[in-house]
Order: sequence, then structure tokens, then C-alpha cells
Amino acid sequence: MNVSLKYLVILFLITFSVYSINRLSDPQEDQINRPEALSFTQRNKKIFLFFIIVSYCVAFLLAFLDDIWTALFVIFPLGVVLLYGIGVSSENTQRMRVKQIFLVKNLIVSFTWATMVIMLPILYSKDDLTTVAGILYSYIFIQIFIDCVATDIKDIVGDKKAQIKTIPSLYGEKKTLILLQVITLASVVFFGIVSYFYFSNMIFLTYTILSGVITILYLKYYQTTLKNTIVDVVVDGRNIICGLVLVGLLYLGFL
Repeated sequence: MNVSLKYLVILFLITFSVYSINRLSDPQEDQINRPEALSFTQRNKKIFLFFIIVSYCVAFLLAFLDDIWTALFVIFPLGVVLLYGIGVSSENTQRMRVKQIFLVKNLIVSFTWATMVIMLPILYSKDDLTTVAGILYSYIFIQIFIDCVATDIKDIVGDKKAQIKTIPSLYGEKKTLILLQVITLASVVFFGIVSYFYFSNMIFLTYTILSGVITILYLKYYQTTLKNTIVDVVVDGRNIICGLVLVGLLYLGFL
């Protein structure tokens, strides 16, 4: 699959727009969970809205210049985030957001980003859907699900007040961490075996092990006083850490 710089720009602009929309649509939870972040976004709300609109328009235009179906696919995450974060309401009912339904929030986030990372480049490059793509899709889906549930632990108080049912808000921090460690270990074993025997690819095998070890370690030490820092750095930067290690191993000739 040949992925051009244009696709990477499209994906970056979509990611920026979607997360910015989500931040603007969560004032009730952020008032409790991230008061400093809420203060920043509210002060700069108009600037955020401007860049959200510009970013998504540019992403759509770049996709449209290549293919109408790719352009239509680019609209997909926008529809998801509007339903997910903003929701729908009527005169007789309160606003209902998809993220308030148990597990749906985590599954939708995982599905959306796995789809954007794997399916969009396939559509963009006109390649066929292969077994390898399906395996990578499953791997990314599980990794994002783990990260999404882990970040929910920080938001237990705000989620309960906003009536958002998450695994941590219903079952507590300790049980959630145990569950995530089990899922992580199982995924490392499964995808490690698949990468070795099916891919015969040491790079993906090494990445799977590295990512799994880092995830298990941060889940193990999650309950320390560095909780927020650990989650922010590892969840957002784990792939960068793994990437740098892989580059080093490749440079030294170990892979």
C-alpha cells in the first residue's frame, strides 16, 4: 500500500477537528475532570471553531480532488463525533448522547479510529482489503479500546455526574485495571503468534511486544501519584516510544 503525504495530512486534519469538537462538546465533564483544559477551550472557543471548520474543509477538499468516495468517507468521523458527543434531543426529551450508553462510547471511538487508520488508506490508494489489513484493524481497535477505557479512569467523577456509563464508573478503578491488563496480555500473545507465524515479520512482532509491555507497566503503576502524567504520556506517546525504539533497533541491525 502506497500512502502519500496528502493522506497523512487528511488524517491529521480530521483527527484535530474531531478531538477539538469533542472538547467543545464536553463542558460538564471537563468542569470536573479537566478544569484547566475547559478554561482554555472556553477562552479560545471562537479560534477553535475557526480552525475546526477550516481543517475539515481542507481535508474534505483534498480527498474530493482525489476521489468522491474518499471524500464521502472523510465525512464519516464528523457524523460520529456529532452523534457521540453532541447527541440528539427533542422538545419532550433531554439530550441523549451515544457516549452515555454503556460500552458504546469505547466501541465507537475504537471502531472510528481503526477504520480511519486502516480503511481510509485502502480506499485512498485503491488497494484491496487483505487479511493483513484485517489483522492490523483488529490490533488497532483493541489498542484504542484499552487506551480509551484507561483514560475513563481519570474521569470517573465527572462521568458519574454526567450520567455517562463507563467500565470504571460502574466497576471501579481496581477491577478495570485488572481487566485491561488481561486484555493487553491476551492481545500480545495472540498478535505476537500471528505476526511470527503468519506475517513472519519481526518488526510487527517487536512492536507488539514493546507496546504490550509498556501498556502493562503503566496499568500496573497507574494508581501512583503520577496517575495523570503517566496516562497522558503513555497513552498519547506510546506509539512514538515504540517507534523510536524500533528505529534504533533497525539502525543497529537487530531487525
